[in-house]
Amino acid sequence: MPDKRPTVLLLGGTAEAVALAHALHDEFRIIYSLAGATDAPSLPQGDVRRGGFGGWEGLAAHLREDRVDMLIDATHPFASAISANARRACDMEGVPRLMLIRPMWERQPGDDWREVHTPEEAADLAEALARPLLLTTGVKTLDAYRSLTGPIYVRLLKPPARPLPENFTLLAHGPLSPQDELAFFKAHAIAGLVSKASGGEKGYGKIAAARALGIPVVMLRRPAPEPGEHAATVAQAVAWARSQSF
Repeated sequence: MPDKRPTVLLLGGTAEAVALAHALHDEFRIIYSLAGATDAPSLPQGDVRRGGFGGWEGLAAHLREDRVDMLIDATHPFASAISANARRACDMEGVPRLMLIRPMWERQPGDDWREVHTPEEAADLAEALARPLLLTTGVKTLDAYRSLTGPIYVRLLKPPARPLPENFTLLAHGPLSPQDELAFFKAHAIAGLVSKASGGEKGYGKIAAARALGIPVVMLRRPAPEPGEHAATVAQAVAWARSQSF
């Protein structure tokens, strides 16, 4: 029998997206889209689509062809190109769109943040910090940091396309619990951190460890979000989806 539930195209790749897919699954037909940033992401039940759409035009065609009723953009806060394509495609096709944007980390007493807007600015500030450094800004902007000197530990979801500089050490593990993160910082004598302002609980351990040890953090600020409706929590996104009339 045809699935008569409203169809939601969920642009995912985050923990919040997976939780939202599970929360919506009984009431909506979910198409969960992954751009391919991770090799083994956590996946929800339902239809999973991997790879890009071919720009906003390709996404608009997909919205038409699969009769998508609504789109929820739950991508990473730094996935600005995907979010821009989603806005243009939904505007073109008249498809309701919601952005699920995780709250930003708030500066706490004891935090030593040096906030910047570009990877190049982050690299310039990082060069002046003590060593070793922990670099956690992702593979897409890695080239901006390749000239950093001294011992650099770098966390990546998958190995880069070309070899790292000799002074870089690739770490196999991802974000750690606050306790394990603190132990890692102490064991490796980490003296500086370069991080994106990603928000979320999963990556916050390194921020808490830097605070506890008085370590400076070069913080790459988020790009401005696309205009449109947004939610800060999975519960708010579920309520929005239910509020749409079909």
